[in-house]
Amino acid sequence: MWRKLGQFILRFRYIIIFILLAITAFAAYETSKVQISYDFSKAIPLNNPKYKIYQEFRKQFGEDGNLLVIGVQTNQFFQAAKFNAYSKLVSDLKKLPGVDDIISVNSAIDLKKDSATERLRAEQIFPEGTLSQELIDSSARRFMQLPFYRGLLYNPDSNAYLMGVRINKDVLSNKSRDGIVRNIRYMADSFGVANNLQIYQSGLPLIRTELSIRVKREMKMFILMSALLSAFWASRTLAPTLVPDFNICRAITYLCLLSSDSAYRIISNENPNVRSTIRLVSLFSCILIVLVIVNSVTAKLT
Repeated sequence: MWRKLGQFILRFRYIIIFILLAITAFAAYETSKVQISYDFSKAIPLNNPKYKIYQEFRKQFGEDGNLLVIGVQTNQFFQAAKFNAYSKLVSDLKKLPGVDDIISVNSAIDLKKDSATERLRAEQIFPEGTLSQELIDSSARRFMQLPFYRGLLYNPDSNAYLMGVRINKDVLSNKSRDGIVRNIRYMADSFGVANNLQIYQSGLPLIRTELSIRVKREMKMFILMSALLSAFWASRTLAPTLVPDFNICRAITYLCLLSSDSAYRIISNENPNVRSTIRLVSLFSCILIVLVIVNSVTAKLT
């Protein structure tokens, strides 16, 4: 059987080589069109009862996972300089493309009864623009008297104040979210530096963006190391090693592409066990590459 297989390969070797080159070229062309998926991967079956309940929840209450939270902790929040700077930060963030809405202390509203129409009327507690210390103090007292916002936008025990930035769900589903989240972080950090405040940021948009950037950076490094290894192998005597080196380089390229695509899909699950597994596999692959290089160098020197 093996003898016949060898004879078949030798007889049609040019056709087989042409087919392999065509498949490799087609794979390289299709790889150029691969894009990163920024959506959550479906980690459970679509017919799972819990998943169906979750989808019904999303239909009723809207998209989830698009809120980035910015927090500060200070007992001088309602001082004129800091509060006006905070209001300017909110105003600047609203101007960013992709930001749908912001909920914060200075955008809080109060419901008042309209005696003429017998209806409730929404009034903004803190007026827009630069406010005087007297106006801030009176508005702050009015704000603190509303129990609805306690524990939601502020914590009187720890002097912590929160801001929720709602990002458009379509923006979160493409690569432009990296720039949006980067701009939000930069503006928030700049506010903290200017006012000597520690800025705390969290939320799924931030976590998913940071993870995707980290994975892309690590995958680029892994592919670069594989390319350098392939170039090192190709730098040896070309004639007797052309076919083995070509096959090895092609196998490494396929493996890297498969690993990259799989990692991008798996990492969106935000599962720490999965991330740890990916890191271990990447570390093992890097160690294996280093060992192969050392072995090749040792063989050439001896």
